[in-house]
Amino acid sequence: GTDAAAPLMTAVKSMTGQTLGAAGLIDLIVGIRALGEGRVPTIAWPRGTADGAPLRFVTGAAAEGQRMNVAQLNAFGLGGINAVAIVEGGP
Repeated sequence: GTDAAAPLMTAVKSMTGQTLGAAGLIDLIVGIRALGEGRVPTIAWPRGTADGAPLRFVTGAAAEGQRMNVAQLNAFGLGGINAVAIVEGGP
């Protein structure tokens, strides 16, 4: 099994598809809601999750009741325009 302390991993793009310039903002909204609600959405079409990686891929049902205080959001755009945001939840 995967270590319960390993970070949860989801893939928002698996639910939205290619949204071009909106992808980063959508990820940010989902990340903020995940922190506020303690719920990490599932990966819609999981394929080949990296076996052996120290991560917990959210497949099947959403991860409910999670105590999270930080989320890392990665946006990889067309043409190499990339961004990473670290979001902290409140008390």
